[in-house]
Amino acid sequence: MSKAQKYTHLALLWSILITGAALRFYKYNDFSLSNDELSALNRLQFSSFSELIEQGVKVDGHPPLVQVFLYYWTLLFGFSEASIRFPFVLCGIFSIYFLYRIASKWFSPTAGLLAAAALAFLEFPLLYTR
Repeated sequence: MSKAQKYTHLALLWSILITGAALRFYKYNDFSLSNDELSALNRLQFSSFSELIEQGVKVDGHPPLVQVFLYYWTLLFGFSEASIRFPFVLCGIFSIYFLYRIASKWFSPTAGLLAAAALAFLEFPLLYTR
């Protein structure tokens, strides 16, 4: 790949990342909490970590890492929609970049750009990242 093509791909990747980030952050706290979010937050109402594991994680079939992360996150930043969704929005933005890297390595840089653009702009990844 020539130097000009590398700069073009880099410029396209940055425009995809910036637009994907803008779409994910645009009014991300305006929606009310979903049933999944409310269920996860309901299982955080414990006074200690051991209670969280015994009564919140073991009775639920979901992986425990998100529950443990949310427990400490809400202790630090509270229960507002914006504070709860912020780390997941960041992960959604990072996933655009990592999908680009994986698809570029496995297939081609053009395939990486197409995959990153799809993840950045399609409705369901946007909805579930927010």
